[in-house]
Amino acid sequence: MASTALSLTLYLWTQGLPRPRADTALMDSTRAKSIGLSQQGYALGIDIGGTFTDVVLLSTDASRMHSCKEFTTEDDPTRGALTGVARVLREAGVAAKSIEKVVHATTLFTNKLIQRSNASAGLMTTAGFADVLDIGDERKYEVYDQSLGKVAPLVPPELRFEVRERVDAQGKSVTPLAMEDVVDAARRLVA
Repeated sequence: MASTALSLTLYLWTQGLPRPRADTALMDSTRAKSIGLSQQGYALGIDIGGTFTDVVLLSTDASRMHSCKEFTTEDDPTRGALTGVARVLREAGVAAKSIEKVVHATTLFTNKLIQRSNASAGLMTTAGFADVLDIGDERKYEVYDQSLGKVAPLVPPELRFEVRERVDAQGKSVTPLAMEDVVDAARRLVA
């Protein structure tokens, strides 16, 4: 739970808000308005994990914070999330219309993919990099275990698609993204 509250607070800081001291609010009214918040509103953080769904309600002036933890409902994760949202709003005595920002995170798909249970993924990558997953040039988690075999890539070769584009070391576009490649790859992924 603390990590969700921290994540939401860190998110707000990334929006240009000053790090709060114990005697100050996260922002003044001018800064709040510049990122689309009022001084009286709330931000809502929802983190749907494999076992629990954490919900945090934080006033935009950081004077109030309420949180709760609900079990994640695997068959329909929205149920657990909505139960948590209703609970935190009820316990805080806050109306839903006071929520001005929602921050959402989940590890459900990542967990399913890594555990290789009932999830498949495709990969769209820069032309020339589709085989990076096969190269597997990473450190072993058991450095001294010489019998450790190579783990199969999370995305099989038939679900990897290359698109034309290139960026330099500073992240500037050298070759613009070829949107026709993206559309073609997306069509093949869902086919």
